[in-house]
Amino acid sequence: MQTRHGLSRTTASTFATGLAAMWLLGARIANADERRDAPRNIAVADAATPVSNEEERVTGGPPSPAATSPVLDGTTIAQRMRAALEPSRSSIRKLTFTVSGEGETTQIVTGQARSGLFDGGRTLTVVLAPQDAKGFALLVESHHDQPDFQWLWVPPIRRLRKLIPAEANDAFLHTDFTYADLGAVRRDTSYSVLGTEDRAGVKAYKLESIPEQKWYLSRIITWVAIDNFLPLERNFFDPAGTLYKVERFHDVTNVDGVPTPFRIRMENVQSKTTTEMVVSDLRFDASLPAELLDPEHLREAAQSPSWIWRSSAASH
Repeated sequence: MQTRHGLSRTTASTFATGLAAMWLLGARIANADERRDAPRNIAVADAATPVSNEEERVTGGPPSPAATSPVLDGTTIAQRMRAALEPSRSSIRKLTFTVSGEGETTQIVTGQARSGLFDGGRTLTVVLAPQDAKGFALLVESHHDQPDFQWLWVPPIRRLRKLIPAEANDAFLHTDFTYADLGAVRRDTSYSVLGTEDRAGVKAYKLESIPEQKWYLSRIITWVAIDNFLPLERNFFDPAGTLYKVERFHDVTNVDGVPTPFRIRMENVQSKTTTEMVVSDLRFDASLPAELLDPEHLREAAQSPSWIWRSSAASH
């Protein structure tokens, strides 16, 4: 059965029940000890006026001086790819996930806010529609020298969880993306350059990353555009070395000087399902309320006035 917008009744029930079960089986409730471990609240300063809606379709930004360097190691390329995907500027955007497979299409609308104003930064992704799933919220705090902190608010349970590292590979809201896939670059990996080649008509580095823990993935091959360090394609291989998923980045658009992929497609070649994530309503230098990025306020995240498209999204 295909739905126009949101989840079918059966899928919605499975969706909510499955995430509630994940909560119960995952245990490790965010108790007082975890709250003491959480970084203290950091106020997010007001920033400049949101960027103009005027956008220019481009194939990429101007060549970076670093891109013309004769030798770049894998770690450096990975760092610059992360910087390209996660600029050190606050931003807010709408993400629409469309999941296709087994004769059914489902759609999930989320709002995402990125601080970009302190070490590693915080990224909030909260479900705005459909109503059955509204309020699920994931907050990630990135760090350069340790695993990311992740908190999940699960409305059916009405409790806050602090995720453990292994759960980063769980499916994000029953899509083909995992929690880790939503991050720009996995940190628990070693990187090496396999050479340069054309990919999708663009000159690219061929970057291999090997996870420290290989129980979920054995390696990832990423083609990174030499001119702007944005990824073009990622191939994920399962522990047996078989191709598992393919992620492709499309529709790069320059918004206020920042080349940004506006459409990302993840294909699970083993399960024969695909998820397309479309970016819209992107604003850089957005003014973000401090409580929006506070783990203790995740239960209220879906009601934040920061999501200017909230009402129209929920009404479809």
